[in-house]
Amino acid sequence: MLYVQRDENGKITGLTVTPGENTEEANLTDQDVSEFLTASDPDMIRVLEDLIQVLVSKNVITFEDLPETAQLKLLYRKNTRSFLEHASEEENTSE
Repeated sequence: MLYVQRDENGKITGLTVTPGENTEEANLTDQDVSEFLTASDPDMIRVLEDLIQVLVSKNVITFEDLPETAQLKLLYRKNTRSFLEHASEEENTSE
């Protein structure tokens, strides 16, 4: 069973598998549950990227241990983030 937590405006703020105070029963197919999960995906992706970086930096795994497709995606996202940060810094210094 799935339960949702909502704020005072009715917006989902969390999901849990155990009922509790201020939770209501929900289903994964509910539109607002789907929207909540979709909205949290980018944050979770960033958490996983950071976790991978920590594991590599501590020599728990090597970057090459990852499948090639994962390596390419991680490099692409890292380079894109770097480019955007650099562009933002240049924009701020030109103002």
